[in-house]
Amino acid sequence: MEQKTWIAKDFLAYRGGHNGSTFRAMRPLFTAARLFSLIPVNGVFGDSLMDLHFKWFSLVMLYSVVVIAIVGFMTIIATLKFLEDSLTFGTIVSVFFYLYNFCAILIFVGIARKWPELMAYWHSVEKNLPQTEHLCGRRSLRTRLHQLVTTLLVIAAIEHGLSIAANIEKAYRCKGTKGAQTTYLELYFHESLPHLFRVLPYHPLLGWFGYIINFYCTFVWNFMDLFIISISIALTTRFKQVNAKIEQARGRIMSDIFWTSQRNHYQQVSALVQEVDKVITNLIFLSYLNNLYFVCVQLLHSLNPMDNYLQAIYFWFSLIFLIARTFGVSLYSSKIHDQSRRPAQIIRSIPTTGLTKETERFLEEVTNETVSLTGKKFFRLTRKLILKITGTIVTYELVLIQVSPGGKVTTDNAGNPNVCT
Repeated sequence: MEQKTWIAKDFLAYRGGHNGSTFRAMRPLFTAARLFSLIPVNGVFGDSLMDLHFKWFSLVMLYSVVVIAIVGFMTIIATLKFLEDSLTFGTIVSVFFYLYNFCAILIFVGIARKWPELMAYWHSVEKNLPQTEHLCGRRSLRTRLHQLVTTLLVIAAIEHGLSIAANIEKAYRCKGTKGAQTTYLELYFHESLPHLFRVLPYHPLLGWFGYIINFYCTFVWNFMDLFIISISIALTTRFKQVNAKIEQARGRIMSDIFWTSQRNHYQQVSALVQEVDKVITNLIFLSYLNNLYFVCVQLLHSLNPMDNYLQAIYFWFSLIFLIARTFGVSLYSSKIHDQSRRPAQIIRSIPTTGLTKETERFLEEVTNETVSLTGKKFFRLTRKLILKITGTIVTYELVLIQVSPGGKVTTDNAGNPNVCT
C-alpha cells in the first residue's frame, strides 16, 4: 500500500489533496448558514479565496433582506401583544426572542461585509505558521468543525421536535374545551404563536407562515453560539500550531534565531485574534446577553408545576441544552487565552544559561498581554468568565424569585392542572 506523504511546502495540499486552511475547514458551517440566509457571502464554496466576495446586489443578499423584513414584522407583532399584556419578566420573552434574531441577522450581514478581507488576512497568517502534520491533517480542524456542526444541529432539531410534540399534546388536551369546530391544527398554532393571533385573525396559511419563521429564528438562536465556538476552535488550533513548535525548546537551550521566529509567529496569531474580535465582538455580546436572559427565564419557570411528563422532558432538555451552549461558548473561547499563555510555561522550563534578551522579551509579552475574544470590550472570554457567569445567574435568579409573583395554577373538577385557561 502506497503511503501518502504530507507536503509541508504547499499549504493547500496536505493529504489526498485536502486543503488544511480555515477557509476550507469552515465549509460545513457556511453550508448551514447559506441555507438560512446568514453570512451572505459569495464564493464560500470555491477552491480559492479569490472567489470570496460580498455584493450588496446579489441573490444571497436579497434573500437576507427578505428575511430581515419578515423577522422585523414578527418583532412588531410580538411587541404589540406585549403592550396589551401586563409588564412582567415573562411576557417580554417573545419580544426579546424576535428582537434578538433581528439584531443577529443584521450583525451577520455586517460580518459578511468584512469576511472576505478577514479570511484573506487569516490565510496569509496560516501560510507563515510552522507546518505541523498532526494539527493540519485530514482529521484535524475540518473534522472537528464538521462534527461540531452536525452534533449541535442534531441536538437543536431534537429540542425543536420536543417543542412540537409538547404543543401538539397540549392542543389535544384542549380540544374538548374549545368546541368541535376548532381543529387540532388551529389549537396548535394558537399555542405556538399566541402573539401572532392576538393581533391578526387566524388562518391556516398564516399559521404555517408563523411556524416557518419560528423555526428559522430557532435556528439562528442556535447558530450564533455554533459560529462563535467554531471560530474559537479555529483560532485555538493556530495557537496550538505555534506552541507545538515552541514545545521543542522545553528544558533545552535554543538560539536567538529560533526564539525570534517563534515570537514572530506568536505575534501574528495574537494579531489575528484581535482582527477576528473586531469582526465578531458584537455577535459575542449579543450571544451572552441572550443566553443569560433565557437561562434566567427558564430557571424561573422551573419553579412552576409541570403539566405532564412530556412537558417536563421538553422543558428540562431545553434548559440543559441552553446552559450547555452558554458554557460551551465560554469554555471553547477561553481556550484561546489558555493557549496564548502556554509559551510562558515552556520558557520558564529553560535552563538559566539559556535565557537571553529575546526569551525575556517573549516571556514578558506573553505574561503581560491578554489575548482573547471579547464582548464589545466589556468582558473577555477567559476561564474566569465562567465563574462570573455562574455567580451572575445565581444572583439574578434570587432577585427574580423575590420580585416575581407566585404562579397560580387553575384546576379542573378532577384537581388536575387546567392548561387551557
